[in-house]
This record gives sequence, C-alpha cells and structure tokens, in this order.
Amino acid sequence: MLRPLPRSAVRTACLDRVFQLCDLLFLFDSYERVSNLLSSCIRPLSESEVNLLYPIFGDSVPYHRIRLDERARIGPRRYGLIYVSFHTINSWGPIPLPILVHEVVHVWQYVNRGAIYIPRALAAQRSRMGYDYGGLEGLRGAYSLDDFNYEQMAALVEDAYRLEQGLPLRYLAAPTPEARRLLRGFTRKLKSG
Repeated sequence: MLRPLPRSAVRTACLDRVFQLCDLLFLFDSYERVSNLLSSCIRPLSESEVNLLYPIFGDSVPYHRIRLDERARIGPRRYGLIYVSFHTINSWGPIPLPILVHEVVHVWQYVNRGAIYIPRALAAQRSRMGYDYGGLEGLRGAYSLDDFNYEQMAALVEDAYRLEQGLPLRYLAAPTPEARRLLRGFTRKLKSG
C-alpha cells in the first residue's frame, strides 16, 4: 500500500506516486545494484568522510551503503554535474566536502522519504526558489525542514557545515549567532529522520 505523501514545497504529487510505486516494486534497488556492479570506480565512504558526516546526520543514514562514483559517465563527465541516485553519489572527479554534505542530504531524503526525492529535487532545481532557502529571513520563517524544497534543504545543511568550518556561505549574508542557532536547529532534526 502506498503511504501518504510527505508535505512538499513543490507540486509533484503524480510523479511522487509513480516513484513510490517503483520503490515498492524494488525497481530502484535493482537499478542501483546493476549500476554499482557495472561501475569500475565506485567506492564506499572513507573513514574520514564518515567521521565528517556523522556529527551532521547521526544514525539517520546508512553510511555502509553510501557509494561514491567519481567516474560516473552519465551526466557528470559531459556536463560537470554531481547527482545522487539513491545511495550513490555520482560525479566526475573528487567531491568537495561541502558538496558531499549537500549530496548526502539527498541520500537522507531517499532513506527517510523514499524515491520521491528525485522528482521533488528536480522540480526544485527548476523552480523560482531553486536552492536559495531565503537566507536568515527564510530560516526565521520556517518551522521544519519540510518548509523547504528538497534542494533548499540540502543547501541549508551545506551552509550549516560551511558555517561550522569557517567557509564562505552560499545563501547567508553573514555568519551571525542567530543564523548559527537556526541552522543548528534544522540540522538537529536530520538526526531523528
């Protein structure tokens, strides 16, 4: 039986149902197994990558199942993009750590919301809002991660990591104490699923 759809900041209900059905039929699990077998450069997360991710995600993602394909041929090589297919992060070359954090949010979305993360993230990329969660005003106006589209969620967690590491922020004007407090509040919610 199809479970109720989680709240969404983008309208993808029909595609969500198609992806839910494919999830129930284990089509995506089969796809992932086959694609992982066919890729010669796929690897698990390193110990240092798990150590970096654990304080952010806790036990809410299966680190042992996450794979990195840094020589993915479909998309990354030609277009220079990075994308997630279920538990696999696909790129062409090494993934910068803030981007790894961003992409693991999509793995978290898959684990905690199902394959509906795909149509929702794709719709978010093409939306007016895109990845921009609205900076400090957007954080102030939201109560849960579900108040953001799936790319905004990932960008928000990426900015939280950047803030903690002293790196340049993408969608916040300044690293204020209020921004730190609000971002920490949202990232704490990741750990509980």
